[in-house]
Amino acid sequence: MHISFLFVAVLCFAVWAETPFLLQLLLFSCLHELCHLLALLVFRRRPTAVRLSFFGAGMETQDTLGAWQELFFLGSGVCFNFLMCVVFPVHTASFQVNLALGFLNALPVFPLDGGRALRCILSFFMPPERARAVQFGVSVAVLLLLTGAAVYLLLCRNAPSLLLICLYLAVFLFKNAD
Repeated sequence: MHISFLFVAVLCFAVWAETPFLLQLLLFSCLHELCHLLALLVFRRRPTAVRLSFFGAGMETQDTLGAWQELFFLGSGVCFNFLMCVVFPVHTASFQVNLALGFLNALPVFPLDGGRALRCILSFFMPPERARAVQFGVSVAVLLLLTGAAVYLLLCRNAPSLLLICLYLAVFLFKNAD
């Protein structure tokens, strides 16, 4: 298990500042990743590494999943978050956190679950290299639209969090571009 310093810092800050929204974000993010782990276990696979960082968690496995298994694995976390939206009343922070996590992770932007699922679906219809290129183009387009919305939120509502997420995703996307 690899735990970044920033993850620990955010966790300590959330506990110290008694910020229930941030604590719920961390809790439901961990439960989202737990659903991915359970999906791996359904297919008798084990993770080789779990990484907890400032922007979330990730799992690595040496075993390759089949395409349908990969889609099940990727969808498990998003489905959990949307299922939690049914459990909690609309006006609660738990509902809002799960709705945000579900929609964010469903976006077709690599490295999010939706971006990985898009690549998997595209590889049913085209060679893997072409699927990767199309998925990269879709990721850039969606990220540009999301960044526009983030700039609007920053200017009109003084809310920088979506812009920070966009910057992180852009760095990750271009750093891992093939």
